[in-house]
Amino acid sequence: MTTPLDDAFVAMQTDGTEAARLRWFDRLAASELFVLLEAEVEGDRIRPRVFEVEDGAFVCVFDREERLSGFAGEAAPYASLSGRALAGMLTGQCLGLAVNLGTTAEMLLDEAAMTWLAQMLASRPDEVEEIPSEISSPGALPQALLTALDARLASAAGLARRAALVGVGYG
Repeated sequence: MTTPLDDAFVAMQTDGTEAARLRWFDRLAASELFVLLEAEVEGDRIRPRVFEVEDGAFVCVFDREERLSGFAGEAAPYASLSGRALAGMLTGQCLGLAVNLGTTAEMLLDEAAMTWLAQMLASRPDEVEEIPSEISSPGALPQALLTALDARLASAAGLARRAALVGVGYG
């Protein structure tokens, strides 16, 4: 069974464009990831299992629990975190991320890639408070936006009964 992260990986490998690569990173950040741990969670502290190799030190994560246990070869302690949260936690730790090892969509992200990802995810739009003067149909939207919205809403199943996409005008 493929996952949304697998699909983004295949698209990145097939397409080879910067846009496809950024979509994979977006999917990674939005995914629930299962981090292989040294020991069971103690309070709010986790100790990821770190693998030292020639290219650096890596924390292993998987986008499915079954993949983690398959890699570990047995039941193993893990923590579930979003890719966004994990990128922030690894910043400054001299660690890379080993994603889905043992699958056809495995990827190694070194420390520099994790620093870049954390910086990209840390930027937020300015918050502005205004009163809308008009609410309308959103009009024609780019297919890339609709595809991204579809992926995000699919992963949020059960969080809301309804959603509406609208255009908003301000005075």
